[in-house]
Amino acid sequence: RHALLVALKGKVKKIFGDSRLVIDYWSKWRIKKDVAEETLELAQEVSELREDFEKKGGRMMHISGDDNPADLGFHR
Repeated sequence: RHALLVALKGKVKKIFGDSRLVIDYWSKWRIKKDVAEETLELAQEVSELREDFEKKGGRMMHISGDDNPADLGFHR
């Protein structure tokens, strides 16, 4: 959500993330409905923001955790 809000405000056109779950599913409102209500609400908000972001020419792309400088070494 935060990356999308910043990108929309700053006219950024590319967002990279290392979570396939978020990039390929949750942010496209492809989520199992048996998760916590808070998670459902967040996923719905993110999917709406992503739709707006993509309509304005933005793209969300997957990057390996090994190559993600924002990962802080989690995958190492």
